[in-house]
Amino acid sequence: TPLTEQPQLFGQGAVKLVGSGTLNDPTPANYSLSGNIEITNGRTELFNLEKELCKQVKGVVLSDLTSTPFNTLTAGIELQNGQLQIKHFSTQLEGANISGQGALSPDNMLQLTMNVNVERHEWNLCRLPRALTAVEWPLTCSKPLKGRGACNVNIKQMGLSALLLADDAETKEKAKQKVEALKNSDKVKKVLGRLEQWLNE
Repeated sequence: TPLTEQPQLFGQGAVKLVGSGTLNDPTPANYSLSGNIEITNGRTELFNLEKELCKQVKGVVLSDLTSTPFNTLTAGIELQNGQLQIKHFSTQLEGANISGQGALSPDNMLQLTMNVNVERHEWNLCRLPRALTAVEWPLTCSKPLKGRGACNVNIKQMGLSALLLADDAETKEKAKQKVEALKNSDKVKKVLGRLEQWLNE
């Protein structure tokens, strides 16, 4: 069942909302709603998670996939002064879990900030380094509800872990240089020195 005028979520849903306002006045600023939704056996048309992950490894992914199927999605929402706040949401799907929050502005611009916990490294479109199955992938989406937008993995936020995403020699060399820089850092040496002193006490 589509859940919006321009469907972004599909599945079997249960909704529990409480609110205030008058039914004969449809102006969003004149009523408020809050509550929880749960969707099972569904999919989102916002992005294809596998393609977003594999793009970081392969650079270019040839696939026409545009949706992500999921097992369950739960979310807490609040509508106040014409703006929809997604206070929190959590999604379980095959091979990963996604959690985050977001908002839908009065001009129907959707903003989502998510953390993706990857549970497997073998995917149909690529093979992820094993080390990255223990790393949170920061994923952000910004798009108009009635059109296309962009969802991107925030590589900078991943820091050193992002250097493990590609298999080319140049990237591996950059990773080695960063590790060496950390080893030679005075701050790191001080921390390791204190740790060694504590272990010897």
